[in-house]
Amino acid sequence: MLTEIKCEHFRDKRIEFSEGLNVVLGDEKATNSIGKSTLLMVIDFIYGGSDFLEHNYDVVEEFGHHEYLFSFLFDDRFYFKRGTYAPDLIYVCDEEYNEVKPIEKKEYTDFLQEKYASPKSISFRSCVAGFSRVWGKENLNPRKPLQYFSGQSAGESINNIIKIYDQFESISEISAQLSQKTEENRSLNKAIKNNIVPKILKSKYNENSKVIIESQSEIQDIEKNLEKFALSVSEIISKETLEAKEQKDSLIATKYKIKSQLNRLKKNKESSHYLKSRNLKKLEDFFPEVNTTKLLNIEDFHNGLRKILTEEINEKESELEKQLSTIEKEIVLIDQQISELSNNIKKPNAIITRVRKISDRLKEAQLENSQYEKNTKIKDDLRTIKSDLNVERERITSFISNIVNDKIRKIITLIYSEHRKSPNLSFSSSNYNYEIYEDTGTGKAFSNLLVFDLALFQTSKLPFLIHDSLLFKNIENNAVANIIGIYASENKQSFIAIDEISKYGKEASDKLIKNKAIQLNDQHVLYTKDWRD
Repeated sequence: MLTEIKCEHFRDKRIEFSEGLNVVLGDEKATNSIGKSTLLMVIDFIYGGSDFLEHNYDVVEEFGHHEYLFSFLFDDRFYFKRGTYAPDLIYVCDEEYNEVKPIEKKEYTDFLQEKYASPKSISFRSCVAGFSRVWGKENLNPRKPLQYFSGQSAGESINNIIKIYDQFESISEISAQLSQKTEENRSLNKAIKNNIVPKILKSKYNENSKVIIESQSEIQDIEKNLEKFALSVSEIISKETLEAKEQKDSLIATKYKIKSQLNRLKKNKESSHYLKSRNLKKLEDFFPEVNTTKLLNIEDFHNGLRKILTEEINEKESELEKQLSTIEKEIVLIDQQISELSNNIKKPNAIITRVRKISDRLKEAQLENSQYEKNTKIKDDLRTIKSDLNVERERITSFISNIVNDKIRKIITLIYSEHRKSPNLSFSSSNYNYEIYEDTGTGKAFSNLLVFDLALFQTSKLPFLIHDSLLFKNIENNAVANIIGIYASENKQSFIAIDEISKYGKEASDKLIKNKAIQLNDQHVLYTKDWRD
């Protein structure tokens, strides 16, 4: 526990602390700016915080950089020094506060984590910072009691409370599996994108499956009938020859079809006739009244169309001739292949060639399908792990909310000595809610925030609480008196600032005075200088 803080600029050079409740008392006039909140910020600074330097920068402006000396009592006494000039450096000291050695802030907070036996799955500052509620900090929202700073995500806040209750191990294990599987999926997608491995769709997978079955069946057939194949290789060759002939027949059919189209195009070109003026002269001999000029105009129009069509026919004819040339070349190649197969009928390497082709096709199909199955398994595993993680988080958060809500209910009964609806903590997959019923005024809201902290304080390894005087404002006097009793009943240290204590009754006032660490008022402020004016 924290036993003392010393500073040369304190009016009381040494402030002592004890087990349980420690009170920074204000006066009956609730005088502001006398150092109550500042001392709580100093205590937070002693526990490794940094808000003191940011929010209470005026202290450094008035005194310049200075140091705080402090000690803890655990299994032994430990002495330290921390200054404002190099706040990430803490000095281990002897009992006279002579510097022994410097250590980094993390080593110091790790020391506190070990001595306070706070959960190891969360850093010491992440564990305690949210429950050091002092004016100027960003953790004073009664509806977001787990929020340490304004930009903190709900997911991070939920993880923190799970860690505070030492329930994060199973989630950590599943999260590690999820990270590993996510990285595998990312690497595979990158390899596909860069064409290192092929992208196989379901249709290709099914096609490959058929190829695998057919190839395996053919290889098995060859193995069973190896002697027969060795004696009569022509059966294998005939199979390949048949496949080549079927391909040739298809090409020949296409060839004749193209030739037929070419013949029709040529006939169309040859059948074009033009109407000449001398032919019209003969027409006038039989039909003197005919308008030959009009007929010639019409024929000119038809001739224009013929030219356009002739150009298109020529283009089509050229295209068909190219196709015909390509097909004839392919037919020549197939004839060569058939000739080679015929020559190889009596050669023993034919069976080897056939098996090699089948094996190559089989291997390619198997490799592609193996890649598809691996990809599918990774995605299936990702879905399963995500589902497992959600189920585990839901189980743990339900367990924690039951613990907290049951303790809140008991504390509410102690505070109000009557049946009142308790606030309720609930979790969803990615958020949480601290629902306040009925009275939503400022006083009741802060009361529920105090109740929440006390519930966690009593049911978890949270090492201490720091509560500023603004949290007690506007709360019913009897309720504050009962809350004081709860603080005082705890062995773990709590640090609160409070004033106007007489209104809370004699019993509560006596407890506050008994547990007083320091009393501040208008004439006795925290520091040796008073710069309020």
